[in-house]
Amino acid sequence: QMNGSSRSSGNGNTIEHSDPLKFTLEMRLSLNFVLISLTRVYYAAVYIIAVRYSGTIIKLLLVLSSFISYS
Repeated sequence: QMNGSSRSSGNGNTIEHSDPLKFTLEMRLSLNFVLISLTRVYYAAVYIIAVRYSGTIIKLLLVLSSFISYS
């Protein structure tokens, strides 16, 4: 009876050592969420940089292609 009462007293925020699988699952879910948001920010930054410096990037690509064709 003691075990049941102590188990039910947990309010969700406390990490229970008896259920490590659930804890790791929540950790993985949060890590996935963080990674997804980071990749979104990264792609947005790359997109903004590409749009802002598209002219210079095209010039660099043209220069590189001319170098490659000459060599």
